[in-house]
Amino acid sequence: MTVKPLLLTMAQIAVAAWAITLGVWAQIPWPGLAGLVGLHASLLLLLHLSAARVRQSALLTVVGCTLFVPVSIALDRNFFVLDNYHVVLAWLNGAGCWLALRSDFKSRLDSCGRVSGLAWSLLGAFILVAVAYRDNAAAPFYGGLVVTLGLLVWSKRQFALSAVAVQAVNTLLLLIMGLPVADLLLRPTYRTDASSGLARKYYSYDAARQDPGAFAHWWKAYLDEWDAMGRDVFEPDPSGVLPFRLRPGSTGRLFDSRILINRQGFRGAEIAGQKGNGYRIVALGESTTFGCTLHETDQPWPEVLERLIRERLQLSRPVEVINAGVPAYNLRHNLQRLPGAILPLQPDLIISYHGINGFFLLDQALPRTSGPPPPRFRPRPLRLLADAEHRLKMMRYRTRQVAALILQPPDFANPQATEYAEAYRELIEVTRSHGIRLALANYSMAVNPQSDLRVAEFYRTAAPAIHWVVRANSVHSQLVKELAAEHPDVLWVDTRAGLDGRHEMFIDLGHFTQPGRQQLAENIFAGIKDILLEDLARD
Repeated sequence: MTVKPLLLTMAQIAVAAWAITLGVWAQIPWPGLAGLVGLHASLLLLLHLSAARVRQSALLTVVGCTLFVPVSIALDRNFFVLDNYHVVLAWLNGAGCWLALRSDFKSRLDSCGRVSGLAWSLLGAFILVAVAYRDNAAAPFYGGLVVTLGLLVWSKRQFALSAVAVQAVNTLLLLIMGLPVADLLLRPTYRTDASSGLARKYYSYDAARQDPGAFAHWWKAYLDEWDAMGRDVFEPDPSGVLPFRLRPGSTGRLFDSRILINRQGFRGAEIAGQKGNGYRIVALGESTTFGCTLHETDQPWPEVLERLIRERLQLSRPVEVINAGVPAYNLRHNLQRLPGAILPLQPDLIISYHGINGFFLLDQALPRTSGPPPPRFRPRPLRLLADAEHRLKMMRYRTRQVAALILQPPDFANPQATEYAEAYRELIEVTRSHGIRLALANYSMAVNPQSDLRVAEFYRTAAPAIHWVVRANSVHSQLVKELAAEHPDVLWVDTRAGLDGRHEMFIDLGHFTQPGRQQLAENIFAGIKDILLEDLARD
């Protein structure tokens, strides 16, 4: 054996060993590994044997394995487990084909073998582009496009393509070259990071409807900020009863707003162990009470309420408002917190501001608004494709959600017989047995039954069941008012004035802007002012 064949043989063996080893590392299924072995064994035969019958069988095996191996991998796993191992594996297989089939075409079958090499090379480039697109990796994405472009141009020069094949290749070439150019010319100028000021511009309906693409990017940044904040201030509940709890003594950020959790596990300043001569109000609620504050000077509504009481009422005792809101909690969760976290604070008044997180308690037929979340916008190297992908995902999501709602319509025939009513009665009983004043507040949202349908459709992005949610909120308000009327010692607070249905007061369907939190505090202050004067005057 001369030096050149020896070197080719060594190279072929090295490629085969590397490809099979990489297949094992990539954990491709055993049929795929068997196909890899068959592929490279056939390529080694083609390198040394020239007998027509043996060569024909080996070429058929190469073509068959080229089809079989990708199919076996595709059937075993989905797109999201593909990685750069699969890219290198495909290119190694292509390299093996080119080494073994380097001679001129001798037959149509030889040509098919050479096409197998091109197919493996293109498959590797396509996987590289797809994985980079999925991971929003710009450099590998455009590198994969360049490799694909080069292989397609080379194929036109090396193969006698039919008219249909030439048309298909030309179409791919135009897409590969045209999409990045179109994206560069048409892509919006917005940015998606929290420091870009999008929080100040795109959270209102009036601004967002003018630029839905920018709103989609802002919405992703908004959700990402919540996730990042949660990682800083949430921790598992030691008892395992609650989904999580606020980590005592932790600090987080939501855009420009600093989130401080005190040593007792509440948002806000430290709380004295004994209230002394003070009058304590506990604001019990969800994330709307915890506070979706975005800017440095923003305050949750319990802090605003405390300031209003201090400034407007001349009271003989200091009044302290404790923020006991926790994101994602509902009334059932907060009832479980009462014995260990709330009652030891010795509150004089508890204000309950609950709503959307517990709407599923109104009727088991009502789809949970905190259930399957809508798909998030995923940034990609090509913004045009990212926007199209997000629209398709949202269309599919809405179709599924609406179908589920049609199959399972809500029934609010008797709200007093629901689990929500039962939970409120338990709250009433606990506060009464401990001599604590209770104020039940209804819930305000950006959309109500009188809202423009275009506004309601806008909020469908985050709440596909928007019309059911609006109806549920109306029933919830009715329930809270009826419960307060049944129990004369319970105060009913109407929060809707200047707020409910005023979308400009909201960041999303339920979370407030700072003017919205100010208005909510004003409404609650108006509802409890007389009780405060009565209680403190009697003291």
